[in-house]
Amino acid sequence: MITRTGFIKRAGVVLMAVPCFAHAVLGGAPTTTSSAQTALKASVKAAQSSTSSSTAFSVNTLQTSLGTTINEYVGTDGKVFAVSWSGPQMPDLRVLLGTYFPQLSDNATTHHAGHTSSLVNTSDLVVQSGGKPLAYHGRAWVPAMLPSGVTTDQIQ
Repeated sequence: MITRTGFIKRAGVVLMAVPCFAHAVLGGAPTTTSSAQTALKASVKAAQSSTSSSTAFSVNTLQTSLGTTINEYVGTDGKVFAVSWSGPQMPDLRVLLGTYFPQLSDNATTHHAGHTSSLVNTSDLVVQSGGKPLAYHGRAWVPAMLPSGVTTDQIQ
């Protein structure tokens, strides 16, 4: 059984050992193709950014050169209310969560169901992440920022 402190230390080591830069920041402005290429440096494939939308939000999709897909969910107010990731490399959650990252450190818990862990579930932030080497996935959102009518099932 991994303690909360042990999990955070291990997660930090993993995050530092395999950096994957991402510009999408929870609560911030969405990534543009040019800013993504600058922020993600060489890890973003040119022309691998796409956008899809619904009436309540749009989704910007970025893919790193190592194949990790990062989705940022942007509300009609122009702010990122959720992010998700899937691929062979964990994104740098310090960058992805921005000012919300300290809440991950302060509130992290571990519930194992196979290879999945639920990291944070508070009224201010929800972070779910799991997987195994070369098959990571996760999502994070700010409950108060969810657009009206949007459910967490739509964050994939």
